[in-house]
Amino acid sequence: MRQKGAYVDETTCIGCKNCAHVAPDTFYIEPNYGRARVFNQDGDSEEMIDEAIDTCPVNCINWVDYTELKKLEKQRKNQVMRNLGLPPKR
Repeated sequence: MRQKGAYVDETTCIGCKNCAHVAPDTFYIEPNYGRARVFNQDGDSEEMIDEAIDTCPVNCINWVDYTELKKLEKQRKNQVMRNLGLPPKR
């Protein structure tokens, strides 16, 4: 069992969808702002997640210790995000 989890810095993410194509059982594109997010830490193999991390064009995905991951997820709730060109939700 891994002692680390993948984390997407959504403020840096450009919504290119590469990670969701490379490791679709781990990453998805968050519908409100068009950025990548991890939805299942164990969805894909570590090798597939590594490939998604290595091929991210803006290096916004990292492995972090699970204790750090909890802190980062909590901090995300206070982030101000701007929409990446998706139509506004009505």
